[in-house]
Amino acid sequence: MSHCVKDTFGPIYNSFNHDVQNWAAIRTGAHWERKLADALISLNIPLFLPVIERVKKYKTRLSKTCIPIFSGYLFFGEDGLSEMSKLSLESKRYIAQVLKTNDSALLYQELSKVSDFVQNKRLVDERIHGREGDNVIVKTGAFSDHHGIIKSVHHEKRRITLAISYLGASVELELDSDAIVKQ
Repeated sequence: MSHCVKDTFGPIYNSFNHDVQNWAAIRTGAHWERKLADALISLNIPLFLPVIERVKKYKTRLSKTCIPIFSGYLFFGEDGLSEMSKLSLESKRYIAQVLKTNDSALLYQELSKVSDFVQNKRLVDERIHGREGDNVIVKTGAFSDHHGIIKSVHHEKRRITLAISYLGASVELELDSDAIVKQ
């Protein structure tokens, strides 16, 4: 399970409530998702704010932050719509638009799939960085702009082994997963 679920956002935000059948979305300003989520939680309105962990590498350290998958959106149980009138004026200003769906069953299925995806770190890593056999480009370091093929992925270490052609020879490199980009 990702850092986002345990620490920064807590399990309440990233957990999909399968008991809620009718979901709707709220469009909000980017970076206001968490503030609005806190306000909805205080009113006991079920919500789903799927987030993933983003790791940035600086010269001497790693920075981990959690970012919403759908920037500017969060999902809530539509039955809680009447409770939203109890939101403070401060919280109401975070809402740009409430979006209802014509097909509740389809939205439920899609959100359930998103939930399964964010709960599986391996699927997230493969989607962002790639999996064995994928063609990638090295974006940083001495081998910047070289093309390679992923030979193995070490999810827990955030490392990837690549095979690249360099000076006419095949070379295997172990790099940070953030040092590559999928083709």
